[in-house]
Order: sequence, then C-alpha cells, then structure tokens
Amino acid sequence: TWVGSYANINFQIVPPPGLQLKEDAPLRLKIAVTPNLTTSPDTLRAKQENFVQGVAMFNFLVRGAKPGLGKVTVDVSYFLCSDTICKRYTDTISHPVFVKKD
Repeated sequence: TWVGSYANINFQIVPPPGLQLKEDAPLRLKIAVTPNLTTSPDTLRAKQENFVQGVAMFNFLVRGAKPGLGKVTVDVSYFLCSDTICKRYTDTISHPVFVKKD
C-alpha cells in the first residue's frame, strides 16, 4: 500500500475435516500493527454474518502511515467441535505489509 492509502486484509478460519467452528461460542480477533501502519478497531468479534458455509471470514483495513516494511499480527481465539468434544484454540498469524512513499 501507499502512505495515506488503505490495504484490505482478508482473514479466514477454515476448520479441518471432521471439525466445525462453534458459531455460538466467542470468536475474537485482536489486531496489532507496527508503528508505520494504523487500524481501527483493533478487536473484532464474530457475528452471524461472519460465518459462511462453516468458514469464519473477516475483512479489515490497515492504513499506511509511514514508508517501510510493516507487519499485521492477528491473535485469534475460537472453538472447534467434533461430534463428541469442543475445544478452544488460539493462534497468532502475522503478515508483512510494505508501505511505499507517495
């Protein structure tokens, strides 16, 4: 992205075969960015419209504030269930974002 411009981040949770996302359990994304990026809000909570055919989908924007290599980090917590058990999982995913001068 460019300084002053936005990048759209798409984030999905796709359960492995035999497991399903528990849609009525808390599912939260905590978003952190490096100082050359901004985002708001920094926390997303799943709503019914985030679930499509068993996959949780989120979109959020980050804005380039200063040139250079930045990073978006998402901490996520969710529940996966089988026919016999539900278990809470947490993951952290990071992705680089390069901000160019205008």
